[in-house]
Amino acid sequence: MMIGIVTAIFYKAGTLHVRMEQEILDAKQMLVTADELRQTSDDLTHFARSYVVTKDPEFKHRYYTTLDIRNGMAPRPKGYAKVYWDLSKEDRERKHPPGEKKSMDAIIAELPFSPEETAKLTMAEANLNEIVKLEIEAINAAEGRFKDAEGMYTVRAEPDRQRAIALLHSKAYYEAKQKIMNPIDDFLSLLNDRIEGIFNALNAKLAFFEYVMFGVIVGYIFINLFIYRYLVKRNKLDRQKLEYLVEQRTQNLETSQRKLQEAQSLAHFGSWELNLETNALTWSDEVYPIFEIDRDDYDVSYELFAHFIHPDDRSLVDRTYQESVSRHTPYRIEHRLLLRDGRVKYVLESGETFYDAKGTPVRSIGTIYDITDRKKYEQTLKDREALLSAVVEQSMDGIGLVDRSGHFIMVNNAYTELVGYSKSELSRMHVFDLLPPGQEPEMFPGIIRTRQPSRREKKLRRKDGTVFLAEISATPIMIGEEERVLGIVRDVTEYRRMERALEYSARHDALTGLYNRHVLEKQLSAEVGRAERYNHPLSLFMLDIDHFKKINDTYGHQIGDMALRKVADILKKTMRKTDMTARYGGEEFVIILPESSHDEAMELAQRLCGEIAGEPYMTGGEGEFFLTVSIGVASLSKSTGSPVKLLEAADAAMYAAKRSGRNRVVSA
Repeated sequence: MMIGIVTAIFYKAGTLHVRMEQEILDAKQMLVTADELRQTSDDLTHFARSYVVTKDPEFKHRYYTTLDIRNGMAPRPKGYAKVYWDLSKEDRERKHPPGEKKSMDAIIAELPFSPEETAKLTMAEANLNEIVKLEIEAINAAEGRFKDAEGMYTVRAEPDRQRAIALLHSKAYYEAKQKIMNPIDDFLSLLNDRIEGIFNALNAKLAFFEYVMFGVIVGYIFINLFIYRYLVKRNKLDRQKLEYLVEQRTQNLETSQRKLQEAQSLAHFGSWELNLETNALTWSDEVYPIFEIDRDDYDVSYELFAHFIHPDDRSLVDRTYQESVSRHTPYRIEHRLLLRDGRVKYVLESGETFYDAKGTPVRSIGTIYDITDRKKYEQTLKDREALLSAVVEQSMDGIGLVDRSGHFIMVNNAYTELVGYSKSELSRMHVFDLLPPGQEPEMFPGIIRTRQPSRREKKLRRKDGTVFLAEISATPIMIGEEERVLGIVRDVTEYRRMERALEYSARHDALTGLYNRHVLEKQLSAEVGRAERYNHPLSLFMLDIDHFKKINDTYGHQIGDMALRKVADILKKTMRKTDMTARYGGEEFVIILPESSHDEAMELAQRLCGEIAGEPYMTGGEGEFFLTVSIGVASLSKSTGSPVKLLEAADAAMYAAKRSGRNRVVSA
């Protein structure tokens, strides 16, 4: 009967270890799967960014190969998370030979995740699909392919590498990245809680087995001593059999203890026990690698443990433990270790104390888990968030975030300077509050309705009532489960004014304000084509100020410039709105007369010649004199059937007017 009890206890302990071992192995595979999901995202980001910067086709090949592996369309390398892509293909496949084709969804479905864990990984996987869309859009932009109205990459244009780089470093991209990493981090936290639960349950059950086994073994020894004394003389074979059974049970107990140590090593978990009666501290083998010390170099003690705690955390750890003991409650705390070489590690420590019948604490047990990598990742996210915030605040463009209803959520300093409202005031305002009276608010509703980015120039009103022209780029984005609209606003009032001024100066003569020669020749070519196409009349005359060189030499170039402006003003008043007047060069002017016959052009030229000659030109202290002009008139005909020939005919007629005495009109 005793053997049956012992066997049942060992069977239960063995079954417990096997089950725990399987759970630890499952947890390890779950960690590998989560790490592979993270590694896949990092690899895709690296290859996409490298490709748009270098245009090296190898990076594009690696990107789509990684995507095919993740989707189960290409063989999965053994130990994917440790694959070093910069090795040659032969070395890479030798270290990581191709395995079977299996998608991440299939791998997740095969492992015994809890519903919560599955939801987190599925969310990370789905969000990875979203960031892939941004990466593919960037790759296509770098190759000159863009989306059409249906969202297909059918529009061909010049490659836009800057847009591609911006897409992969945009706020939307980093937010999409966080949507992958946050669920993975939540998953790791859930898995850590599960593993900790496994070890807490294992420690509790092992403690129970220890007490039970102690009683059973003591009883077993006494019974076997009795049996030995009774049977030793009768049957030597029975004695040998008894010794064999004791040896077997001892080996089974050692095997169970070894399996527990292996489970802790697999999970990178350490366990400890502190005897409060003797102050003796024992560690499991996995604690030594966490502290990075050799077990032969140190005698384990609470003082040794306290020595490795970071000086700034020692009082907190000691206070937490003492409160746990006094309150009869378990504890859980994160703190730092200061290693011998000065490096800092972060650990998650948990523990619980057991008491005797009088309530006196007699034994504390607990676990310690290295969470340095998780802490580094959390710090990286905080650093990136701080960097992004600094970039937004230092931007010279106004940046604002609004909700679906159009109310401001966040603005940067440049935005407040642009519109004159403080951040506090804007937090209580709607985007429509910045529109001047009469401005239609169609841009924001259109973005909400179509969920498509938009860029327009709109007038906005500042707090002081002044209105300015703003270039607004707005993009709908998702932050968690909430839809937001990100807007970038830039004051382009002065830019557009300068643009119009440049356009005017490119078309007009700076001195007279008339059209310049380039615009004249372009318009003349169009008018000749139109007249020939519809068989309409077209005339032109060339005008030259008489004795202009003498005016410059006698009165100076300033008076000469004033004479040019005087003639230009008379031309503007005299010519019809349908006519085009231009300064052709020097003191020469050309007037195009659409829909005008030769006789009508001659009559208009005669009247113009008389008006210029009939108005005195005042020179100030030099007295006054009269300006006269010579005009040559030409009309479109077979002999003048091109712009060049028409100009040449008018020019020849003008010089004929000069030779025949000036201040007259001559027909070509």
